[in-house]
Amino acid sequence: NYTDSVNTYDNLRRLYIGLGQVNRSYEYVEKVRDMNLKKYGKLSSMKYLLNNRRINIFQHLDMMDSVKSFIDYYEESAIEPYDKTVAYKKCIYYLYRENYDMLSATIDDAESGYSEYWVQCYKYKIGYLKGRVLESEGDYQEALSTYIESSALFPRHYDLRKSIGKMHRL
Repeated sequence: NYTDSVNTYDNLRRLYIGLGQVNRSYEYVEKVRDMNLKKYGKLSSMKYLLNNRRINIFQHLDMMDSVKSFIDYYEESAIEPYDKTVAYKKCIYYLYRENYDMLSATIDDAESGYSEYWVQCYKYKIGYLKGRVLESEGDYQEALSTYIESSALFPRHYDLRKSIGKMHRL
């Protein structure tokens, strides 16, 4: 069935990432995207592709222009309440592009979108982005404080834990 297939393909995607075979991983991203497209339509397939873990694959394959076009389509087509998540998706794009000026300029919109759409427990994601901006500005102590505060909201967040360790080493 659909759910079992998606789970299997997603597990294979993670396996190939773990093995360092990004191209093979992308094949499974495409399979799930096509399944979403067939079952739910184009907007759902764009939402799937704009997930943080999948953007990482696009970055490795030097396909970030595709991500930008996905975000543009998503922004034009998203309906309530999904339209509230567009700013966050842009933030992730700017983070991967290491465009910290645009990331900084977009975080407030992402935070307000999350507070309107998501439950407050997702604030750790915004905290992580704010920490990355502070880190890029050289304000390591404030970045560390932001990471620690955000980590208290969701201690299992891998990137937050990794960033806390990095800040302790600096």
